[in-house]
Amino acid sequence: MILMSSLSYGQDTIRLAKRPDAIIKGWYPEFKDFPDLQIGKRKILITTVPDFDNTSILNNAIQLISHNESIEIKEKEKSNQYSVLVNPTDATSIEFELWFELEDETILISQEGEWKDIRTLYNIDGKRILIDTIQLKLKK
Repeated sequence: MILMSSLSYGQDTIRLAKRPDAIIKGWYPEFKDFPDLQIGKRKILITTVPDFDNTSILNNAIQLISHNESIEIKEKEKSNQYSVLVNPTDATSIEFELWFELEDETILISQEGEWKDIRTLYNIDGKRILIDTIQLKLKK
């Protein structure tokens, strides 16, 4: 990962060598990346973007969303921590969206030798960008 400021973009410019990857971690009762979910059992999930480590970007601006009606997501007191419950469904996996709230940062990503503004590479909604869409397997 490359981290630099650019005078042409201002002090809050972050440069990343590649598109950032997002991870959903299971916290309790199972501690692993991209955990399976189980119908009727609550699981604590944590969202993180490791490519933001060692930058001025705070990971606590990530929002976890699912458009599946059988999912209940409750944000916990700690940032990026969610209590997730899967109600009965016929689905075999659950899709989650990880949205990142851009404050005053400008994030540039190297693509084909050029620096591109992250807003031109990702879906945006106001000041939020869709960092990743992740599917977790569902166990009956």
